[in-house]
Amino acid sequence: MDLASKQSWFAAQPEPFKILVLLEVMHELTLVLRDVSASADKDLMWKSAWLVSECNHRLLGYASAVMTRQPHYPDRVIVEILFDHIGNAALEPYACRVWDRAVESATRFGAHLLR
Repeated sequence: MDLASKQSWFAAQPEPFKILVLLEVMHELTLVLRDVSASADKDLMWKSAWLVSECNHRLLGYASAVMTRQPHYPDRVIVEILFDHIGNAALEPYACRVWDRAVESATRFGAHLLR
């Protein structure tokens, strides 16, 4: 699925489900950092940690704003931000896995939120 398809899919979801997807993305990113931390490449570890931290900052801000009915990034922009961060060379090998697993988990555990 290309970025535009992911953006369209995300925009079509109910707000509680969008938040769950982003929480699952953040969970998956913590698992990525565990994997990266086993690397001997210290620059890769620091770059990955910074990227995940920045990405999580944006995703949490979006989720909080949606929940409190505050202004927030448009849906297409938050998905673009996510893929800008995880598409970086340091995290790119994990990008598809992060999104796919997050969507799978959110769908499995949050199906009731799709109504």
